[in-house]
Amino acid sequence: ISIAVPDSVISIDKGAFELCSGLVNITFGENSKLTNIGKSAFNACFSLTSITIPDSVTLIDENAFAQCIKLTSVLFGQKSQLKNIEAGAFVACSSLENIVIPDGLENIGTAAFTGCESLKSITIPDSVMGIGNEAFAVCFSLTSVTFGENSRLNSIAQGTFTGCVSLVSVTIPNGVNVIADNAFGGCHNLTNITIPDSVAVIGCAAFNACGIKRITIPSSVKEIGELAFSSCINLTHISFTGTKTQWEEIEKGAAWDDSTGNYVIYCIDGDIWK
Repeated sequence: ISIAVPDSVISIDKGAFELCSGLVNITFGENSKLTNIGKSAFNACFSLTSITIPDSVTLIDENAFAQCIKLTSVLFGQKSQLKNIEAGAFVACSSLENIVIPDGLENIGTAAFTGCESLKSITIPDSVMGIGNEAFAVCFSLTSVTFGENSRLNSIAQGTFTGCVSLVSVTIPNGVNVIADNAFGGCHNLTNITIPDSVAVIGCAAFNACGIKRITIPSSVKEIGELAFSSCINLTHISFTGTKTQWEEIEKGAAWDDSTGNYVIYCIDGDIWK
């Protein structure tokens, strides 16, 4: 089944094509006036393989493309006006390999891409101000996450990348002050993480069971939550950009370093051994 949406359509409402399991192709005209793709509009369209979102669209609402298990590609134009990708918009799109998030997007909702098992890389534009909890959780094939140099993010939300077992390296953008609970928990192959000196809080289990061997923690950090680095069995080297006294003054949760390697903390005025 193929559907051509007329240029005159300005909204695709809630559940409009939900459970249309035979829908393979949907096209929009070059002069589309569409602004809103509603909640569950294409939820469980099991045969849909790709879609090009019109530039005029500003909102992809909750669960709009959830469970589109054959969807491999989502494309946006260079003049995309998209502002919001809401909660669960692409959740469980297990075949999704390619999506280039357009400049100008401001919000990525909770669990927006959770369970996109084939997604290999993602670039977060500078325009994004908020990423919801577990937005990219259990994206098993995700190897690369890139943030812009002028990112407007101030936090990495709870569970954002939890269970992304193929993720190897992440540079958290300057301006982020909170790495929330379980943000990178279970990223077993994450060996390289760069934390900017804007970060004040590393949440509970933020890096639990990661593959980190060496890490630099800036002196801006005032709190390290429970189990933050627990089960990082390869962790042997912590560089701290402050003094030993400053390190001791950091509020540390219970078992923050449980089951790590026998690390040494290298402070600017001496070393601390586990």
